[in-house]
Amino acid sequence: MANETTIYVKRIFENKYEIIARNLDLEPGSYTIQNIDGLWIMKKTSSADPTQENAISKGFFIFEDANQANEFAKRNREKIEHEEIIGIKGFNNRFYFFANTYYNEKKKNILDSLTQEGSSLELLSSKIEINEDIIRGLIELLKEEGLIFERTRGMFFKV
Repeated sequence: MANETTIYVKRIFENKYEIIARNLDLEPGSYTIQNIDGLWIMKKTSSADPTQENAISKGFFIFEDANQANEFAKRNREKIEHEEIIGIKGFNNRFYFFANTYYNEKKKNILDSLTQEGSSLELLSSKIEINEDIIRGLIELLKEEGLIFERTRGMFFKV
């Protein structure tokens, strides 16, 4: 869970609130508001949903929560329909989204790094110098495309 930011808000009228603590740096994100004995407390529950521009510039997003993945997919629906962003749910219940350009670049690197004897996730990660979580998502997409297969658990081969 993201770091929690607590903001104290006092309810003045039906739809008007006053922030009691001043000079707060509020980050974009999801907040919940609770009323505890007349004191309204707003807590940050998660970081901001990534925007379409971030998806393209960063190249990838990994979500562990289905709700966050659905929100991301809704916000980027048009880019997903035009295949500028592609995504998949892994067997580890994580949701992986990649910018198409990032995926195609890394796909070539992974396919070039696979050996005849097979390659493990750790070996691919060290050869390509990418985090294992990202490699895991890329491998799921490559398996879906039928470009690689997993003969034994954790050993990947070209088709």
